[in-house]
Amino acid sequence: YIVTWVFGHLFSLVDIESYTGATDSKWTFENLPCFPEKFQFELRREGDKVDAGVKAQFHIIETLCNREDVDTVVNAGDADREGEIIIRLIIAHAMKTPKRQLRNCGERLRQSWQSELRRNPKTAICSSSVSCCT
Repeated sequence: YIVTWVFGHLFSLVDIESYTGATDSKWTFENLPCFPEKFQFELRREGDKVDAGVKAQFHIIETLCNREDVDTVVNAGDADREGEIIIRLIIAHAMKTPKRQLRNCGERLRQSWQSELRRNPKTAICSSSVSCCT
């Protein structure tokens, strides 16, 4: 197994100027409200630059997802809506070639993972997700 992690939110919504093409970042009644047909995301910024830690971690995830010897990606993130969205967004941006994706397997995975975590935290995620999702 190859294991990596995500911290916080690696992606954020782009600013309104990315949708409108405006060069002025001032919000006015002419450009608000903004209801894009499709929301766009970018790596999280710190001021006007992409956060260095975010960029480094995303590069690691992207590299691992696209290795030739990786045929399956397991989402072992939080099983709630926010956790699912975070992982799906990262995988959508990182993966260049199709892979088999295993999502959180609902309550069975969570229960299995929690009991395994108490016994052996190092193998909890891998063993639980594989036994539940294959």
